[in-house]
Amino acid sequence: MGSSSLISRHSFGRSLFILSLLFTILLSWAPVLAVNITVDDHDNNIKYFGGWRQGETCGTVCQIKPDDLTRIEGQTWKDATRDTGAAPIGFNYTFQGTDIYVFGIVYNSLRVRSTVYLTLKVDGAKVDTYFHPPRDDNTFDYRVPVFAIHNLTDTTHDIDVEMEENSHFI
Repeated sequence: MGSSSLISRHSFGRSLFILSLLFTILLSWAPVLAVNITVDDHDNNIKYFGGWRQGETCGTVCQIKPDDLTRIEGQTWKDATRDTGAAPIGFNYTFQGTDIYVFGIVYNSLRVRSTVYLTLKVDGAKVDTYFHPPRDDNTFDYRVPVFAIHNLTDTTHDIDVEMEENSHFI
């Protein structure tokens, strides 16, 4: 009887070890869940530089005003125009993750400056440009993906978006 209880305890211990090992292996195979975070223009982590105006309060200073606030995150926006020879205008944002998307509002008119020309830097290196010559139909395109960067290392990154000369961006 003494030997059978020794075997039972030994078998139980081995089974517990195998279950623990199996649980550990399964956990290591569990997929990592991706999380999307929307950052609005009022986020304090966005560092603007140059001549940005607060769109919904800029009055007659802003020549271009979106016509459908329900299509704008938080119903707020920033507005900037960079003329030839003007100081740089843009923003910086620091984040941790593997992907980043930058969206904007694009206005299409030949009567006012509405060309969008942007440069994107990630961690100090130029990685992309965005150019939108306007159509002449006086319409807005909302949530336009001006940049989409994927497969970055999962660490902290800095993005810099700068307007080129003769450009407007909302």
